[in-house]
Amino acid sequence: MPQQPLFEDRRGSAAGFPDEQQRLAALHRYDVLDSDSESGFDEIAELAAAICGTPIALVSLVDENRQWFKCRIGLDVAETPRDMAFCDRTIRGTGLMEVQDAAADDRFSDNPLVTGEPHIRFYAGVPLVTPDGHALGTLCVIDRRPRELSPSQRRALVLFSRQVMLQLETRRALREIRRDEQRRQMEAKVASQKNQLDELAAEQRTKQAEIERRELALAEEQAKVSAARVQVEGEAASLALAQRLQAEERAALAQQQRNGEPEPEPAVFPALTNETIREAVKAFCEEGGGRATADFLHSPHAEAKYGPVSAWDVSAVTNMQELFQNCKAFDQPLGAWKVDQVTNMSGMFNGAAAFNQPLGAWKVDQVTDMDEMFDGAAAFDQPLGAWKVDQVT
Repeated sequence: MPQQPLFEDRRGSAAGFPDEQQRLAALHRYDVLDSDSESGFDEIAELAAAICGTPIALVSLVDENRQWFKCRIGLDVAETPRDMAFCDRTIRGTGLMEVQDAAADDRFSDNPLVTGEPHIRFYAGVPLVTPDGHALGTLCVIDRRPRELSPSQRRALVLFSRQVMLQLETRRALREIRRDEQRRQMEAKVASQKNQLDELAAEQRTKQAEIERRELALAEEQAKVSAARVQVEGEAASLALAQRLQAEERAALAQQQRNGEPEPEPAVFPALTNETIREAVKAFCEEGGGRATADFLHSPHAEAKYGPVSAWDVSAVTNMQELFQNCKAFDQPLGAWKVDQVTNMSGMFNGAAAFNQPLGAWKVDQVTDMDEMFDGAAAFDQPLGAWKVDQVT
């Protein structure tokens, strides 16, 4: 049975070359070009040189336009152009390629690496083939004199090339593991940062809600302060008005005393019953031509005859509806009554049984401007006769 050759050049075979772009892509996936030296590769090259008895041993990787040496024993240069490389021919074949005397071989006799440094005469190389069949480069030994390897040396060189390929696969696997670990760490870091951002956002929302709550509470407090200020200002205005009226009254009294005029006796009016008040109201309507108004009730003529409204003693009245029924004088909004001139409403209504309690308990004796109080209130924009005040408890 004939022995299978160690090297077969496939350049002229029907199968042709494997796709060069795929081969280059496979080489770059190992991410080994231009990397630092590594003892695993260096030790294999040293063993190959020692067993083959050559001064030079290389792990060569063939890139697009160059061959780069992952490790080099006995050679100073890190790379050479691809078109000069013996290894370029080796990766195109299968198995070991051995050139016993390059100077006598037509393929290499004029190669600058033969005619010049490093003056190659002997070359033997084995392709470094990936599991999917792409030749990345070679493990090769070189000598400066012609020679021939023994069968055991050839076998050792083939075995060493497999160890180099195993180193490349291990290196690639470790790098992928490290990349996966880095990716997991990065993903964990991103997730942690996202959680921190979510927590910060939640904290910010909580703070914003607290700020809004405080602003609302502050606005409510300010509204209370404003209302209190308005109340105080109103009370101050009422007090000032009362003081002014008292001062005017004292001034008028003093003027009368200076003029020698006797102080007028206060008018005394009898207590009014339902009947007498009804007669008075009827008289108001008759004297007013059936159109008695609030103005008429407070006119000097009416007050001279019937007394000021504020002095009416209505404590005996038990049916306010009957009192005011059919009297147009009251068919106006309460705001039209000149009650701002009444300074003692409790004197008018105090003890009125119609209300089942003293109206003085309403503190209306402190009100000096009822117009301002009731103006525009729809509840009062009706005839007072329509009020069922006899039913008010």
